[in-house]
Amino acid sequence: MKDRDYMKRAITLAKKGYPSPNPRVGAVIIKNGRIVGEGYHAKAGLPHAEINALKEAGEEARGATLYVSLEPCCHYGRTPPCTDSLISAGISKVVIGCVDPNPLVGGKGIEILRDHGVEVKTGVLEEECEKFNEIYFKHITKGEPFVLLKMAMSLDGRIADRYGNSRYIASEKSLKAVHKLRKRYDAVLVGANTVRRDDPQLDVRYVNNREGRDPYKVVVTTRLSNLPKNAKLFKKEKVMVACCKKDSDLEGVEILQFPGEKVPMRGLIKTLAKKGITSVMIEGGGEVSWRALKEKVVDKIIFFLSPTILGGGKSVVDGEGFPLKDCLKISYEKVYKLDKDLVIEAVPL
Repeated sequence: MKDRDYMKRAITLAKKGYPSPNPRVGAVIIKNGRIVGEGYHAKAGLPHAEINALKEAGEEARGATLYVSLEPCCHYGRTPPCTDSLISAGISKVVIGCVDPNPLVGGKGIEILRDHGVEVKTGVLEEECEKFNEIYFKHITKGEPFVLLKMAMSLDGRIADRYGNSRYIASEKSLKAVHKLRKRYDAVLVGANTVRRDDPQLDVRYVNNREGRDPYKVVVTTRLSNLPKNAKLFKKEKVMVACCKKDSDLEGVEILQFPGEKVPMRGLIKTLAKKGITSVMIEGGGEVSWRALKEKVVDKIIFFLSPTILGGGKSVVDGEGFPLKDCLKISYEKVYKLDKDLVIEAVPL
């Protein structure tokens, strides 16, 4: 096998973890052409990928090569530096996918390893390693959450029919994919209309969640009185409501109040960042989606298109809209089928 093959295995392992706010990292140890140890970072505060791989390899780590998707850490956080453990274990070579943008690391881990006689190679599947850690890279370099706009719609761009019905436009496989995304993101955000119309729970239900990942639920509204107090959402934990007018009471939720007539999306995103939230998935509705796009807080878009046509109804993006000459352009990253649905992953330009 080649460097790229082992790095692909490290990436596959990394994607098993949910270590927010830390990066997802996978590691593979190779000796005499065979895998002797593997590991990934499962959760913040638990051992890093390299440490888990070293534990599995045992004495066979001495003189072996480590493939790791992100530069090993060299500082004390919740856990000791991985560089120290790699040196002590006798790893002779480290192949790294991409450099850690964290200023506490940022090449220092590589330098320490080389200073101790460890051969280091970098840049193997670099772009891919950076891409699947896009949440971490945005958070660590800009101090802001990575924002995903996710919408399920009919082929003609409707998120609900003329009677307000929206369950379930997308297929069961798409629904499970959405819950997998909820498990990945720190917070899920919706508008008041979505709460009134759909009475969503915004938790993780349709996929295995042995890790117990439960996102924050964030509701955007102009005034608290717009929200039904008996909504299922407000019986959950980790609920925030962003509003302008606190003209009602909601028990058990955190209120984020903003001046003006509408909650500023950029201001809200910055407020969530201060609360330690590194990623936000916007799930609608049309008005919230429009304002997020207009204020340019969206980093990525995922649309699930059902093979149906509704006409009328609610549009995926409401609001006054852009003039054609100033329309928001996007770049497709992936287009693929999921059961009968078409999934489009894109980034705003």
